[in-house]
Amino acid sequence: LLEGATPSQIDQVFTDFGWPMGPFQMGDLAGLDIGWRNRKARGLSAVIADTLCEQGRFGQKTGRGFYLYEAGARTPVPDPE
Repeated sequence: LLEGATPSQIDQVFTDFGWPMGPFQMGDLAGLDIGWRNRKARGLSAVIADTLCEQGRFGQKTGRGFYLYEAGARTPVPDPE
């Protein structure tokens, strides 16, 4: 991400290698707030993920994370932002 790739481009590399999903899709599934709380407790940060969490974008549970999710759906939709 820091070099310009999108979450969907990075996740595609993982699925092309046979993984069921990439790290951004997995983060959205698990909930970005889980890692955020752990990082904060240890004094660590992940700038992009932390910014999403500060905006209330925790992944599938909120309908927005690295991807967008339509109500009741689990299919990630790339976020144009």
